[in-house]
Amino acid sequence: MNVKCIALASKQFLKTNEGYDAAPSVRGLIRHVEATIQLYEAFVPDGMDSRFSRLAFSLWRLVLVTKCKAAALFQRAARMCWH
Repeated sequence: MNVKCIALASKQFLKTNEGYDAAPSVRGLIRHVEATIQLYEAFVPDGMDSRFSRLAFSLWRLVLVTKCKAAALFQRAARMCWH
């Protein structure tokens, strides 16, 4: 696992996840799937079939999705409080 590759793939994953949540479209879904594949390949390079790497990918993806959903929830709550 290369930390730099994981960081770049995570950033792209978050960007596409937020974009797809904001305005769902077929193109947005395709970009998000591509970002997910890129993130998976950052954890499991060269087709290695490691149970630990797959588990790490799954947990990290869950953390990223949770972060994105929590940020959206806090943004909505802030908008409701200010209006």
